[in-house]
Amino acid sequence: DGKIAAPSGDSRWVTGEASRAWVHRLRDQVDAILVGANTVRMDDPQLTTRLPGGGGKDPVRVVVDSHLKLSPGHTVFTQRSPARTVIATLEDPEGRRARRFLAQGVEVWNVRAKQDRVDLKAVLKRVKKEGLNHVLVEGGAGLYGTLLREHLADALALFLAPKLVGAGGLSWAGELGVKDMAHALAVKDLTMEKVGDDVLLRALL
Repeated sequence: DGKIAAPSGDSRWVTGEASRAWVHRLRDQVDAILVGANTVRMDDPQLTTRLPGGGGKDPVRVVVDSHLKLSPGHTVFTQRSPARTVIATLEDPEGRRARRFLAQGVEVWNVRAKQDRVDLKAVLKRVKKEGLNHVLVEGGAGLYGTLLREHLADALALFLAPKLVGAGGLSWAGELGVKDMAHALAVKDLTMEKVGDDVLLRALL
């Protein structure tokens, strides 16, 4: 039913092993992974590539944290990986909070604001400037909603799991500002395939 977490915030695991393996193969192909602060706070992800036999390339990890409220103790900031980890924020990269991350080897990018939040278009411009052209966004709902609302995404890859959470669960797309079906966001070239017990929907925007 389009939910990425239960009402409690629990999201492990929505999809099955085959779908998660598919995502790891995709991570191996992309230049960067982009996630929001709430995803780090709730899921504490590694955002690394874990292929069978320990192979695979870790992409650059970019965490959007507008006011630098995350703890530097989260796994994404402390794990051993050859790939860079970056926080995109409005806060001063020389400030006290930023220095805690810098001391761990995490890069801090200061980007412009848009309504007191990090401007995602500015983040993507910085990502491109760094030579990172293929970017995978792995949540959460607020980040997805902004990217879709501002037409900053090129394609969707959505797994539907055979599980129903109901109205209290967290929807994947966040707020899109759609008031009626006539203004719903349309996708193109929709395809569908079975991946384990899940269904993978892919489309262009």
